[in-house]
Order: sequence, then structure tokens, then C-alpha cells
Amino acid sequence: MNVKKAVELVKDDKKLGVITLFDDDSVGVCFEDKCYVTKPKQKEVFYIAQAWYSNLVPNLKIIDVDEKATLDTEVGSVDEIILLSSEGCPGCITLEELLSEEIQQKKIKKVDIKSKEGKELSSMLNIKETPTVVAIQNTEEGKTYRICKAEIEGDDLKIECEDGGYILKKNEK
Repeated sequence: MNVKKAVELVKDDKKLGVITLFDDDSVGVCFEDKCYVTKPKQKEVFYIAQAWYSNLVPNLKIIDVDEKATLDTEVGSVDEIILLSSEGCPGCITLEELLSEEIQQKKIKKVDIKSKEGKELSSMLNIKETPTVVAIQNTEEGKTYRICKAEIEGDDLKIECEDGGYILKKNEK
């Protein structure tokens, strides 16, 4: 399933959610910490959800997600970055689309949580939700793993690790 179109719901420079139209005309709506996906062939929900949220939230900005994002800061001291995702996860699909260039260039490796590697990582690092980004650094003592979260803030995509450092920033303009 690929993204046809996506918009962010932003108020006071804070991203509140995202609405995504997929190529099968199903729609994913994520608002605050809840996500929903329609059945296929319901593309009108993409537009209805935008209208509904714009009436529900005063001063809401609806911003088209530009697929031609530019990389602002390189990865840094990380040997491998894994995007742990799952099928049907609207946040995963949106993040995969935003990071498609990095995934194609092998800067980020996409791993399904149900695959052997995904099960091993999620078990070892106690990962319970997707999408989750894992940063791996090779050291003399072995591999060091950091769990990171991806956030969209205004026009920026930021992947920030649990230690507070970020591994990737993209400007969406």
C-alpha cells in the first residue's frame, strides 16, 4: 500500500495529526495518539476528515506533506538505522513514505516487526509499538542499540533517540 496524498494537522506549530490517502483509496487518520484506517474505496473520508478537524480545532492549519523533502542533517555516529514497522499501521506507512529516499539509498533499513529480525529486535529491546526507529552503533564491546521516535514538528521530521540526541532531521519544504 502506497501513499497517494497526505496532510498534517498543525496548530501553533505543533503537529496534532496526519490524514493519509492510500493508493487503494483507503484513508488513515491519526490524531494525537489514536489512529484509524478505513476500508478501501473510501477516499471521500480523506476530505471529510480534513473538514471535520478544521471545524473541530480553531486555527488549525492543514499542510500538504511534500514528497520532495530535503535532508537537512546527516545521520552522524550511527552505523545502522532500522525502521521497525508493521502492515496496516498508518503511522508506519506515512513514515515510510517520508523516509522513502533514505530507505531506497539504504541509509535506513525497513524491517517488519513480524519478520524474524523484527521479532528478535522487538523482543531484545522490549519494543511494543510501531513505528519505532532503532539506531545501532558498532563498538569494540559489540553493538549498542538506541530506541528512537520519529516526530513531525511543523515542517520538520525529526528522529530523536531516548538519550535525547537526534539521528536525522529533514526539512519538509
